[in-house]
Amino acid sequence: YNVSVDFPQWATLNYKKTGYAATLDYQIPTLNVKTLNGSDWTSVEGGLLNAKNITRGVVPIVGGLVGENYQSNPDDIRKAVVLCMTKAQGVIFQDLSELVRYNLWGKVNQGISEALGTKPVSKDVVIEKITRTINGKLIAGYSAIIDFRQNTNLKFNVLLPNVVTKPSVTMKTLPQEKGTPILAVNAGFFWLNASNSLVIIGGEHKAPNTPSMIRNGKTVYPVRSAIGLMPNGKFEITWVYNVSGNKTYSYPSALDNNEQTNTYMPAPPTAATAGAKEWNPIEAVGG
Repeated sequence: YNVSVDFPQWATLNYKKTGYAATLDYQIPTLNVKTLNGSDWTSVEGGLLNAKNITRGVVPIVGGLVGENYQSNPDDIRKAVVLCMTKAQGVIFQDLSELVRYNLWGKVNQGISEALGTKPVSKDVVIEKITRTINGKLIAGYSAIIDFRQNTNLKFNVLLPNVVTKPSVTMKTLPQEKGTPILAVNAGFFWLNASNSLVIIGGEHKAPNTPSMIRNGKTVYPVRSAIGLMPNGKFEITWVYNVSGNKTYSYPSALDNNEQTNTYMPAPPTAATAGAKEWNPIEAVGG
């Protein structure tokens, strides 16, 4: 971006060489304005478009909104969120306490859902689009923050379909007794319609982690990560291995397995391995 073209009164021809946008994870323009649409910096839309123009697409733009600007017109924050997530790569708020003070969380949630093309979700479920530039390519994904403590009606369910199923199909075909689906994600590994990863549903082992595999000519005993809902209502993320049958053990690390150095433990872990403890979640899925 040649700054001297737009600001010849102070920017020299070489000023553009001082740009560092390409080294950032995000660029966050502060959109401390009330006007939604327009082409200049006095509107949310204009601020986003100008930020994208200046940075020339080398960094994701995340719109910085100020909740106080929307206290008299709450629906405008919904529209502003939609603009940030469709005209740019996301939204951030300068002070989250303002969303609470002015009761704006509901409108923010509606805006996120509208931008993602999903149904409005609970105020205790926040879904955000995430973008990263990897090897020169812009990669998009989604993150979800779910507060099970604040909303006890929210449930964590692990499913094991009979055939390979996309999350969108799961959302449409979830058994009625499971409730209304809010979010579905793929988990674990599968091959030929069978799970190669740990699956525990209702405390019952439906599938174990793969006990061994051949990698680079070596027998590998994979100690994989897993997430589980424990009987006390808390979640645990740990490293697991099925020692025998339906007995799953948790370990403090992947042990002596290291894919980067192509070195692996010579024998499978056991119940006597240092740090091992039997792991009995209610619902769990392994990676």
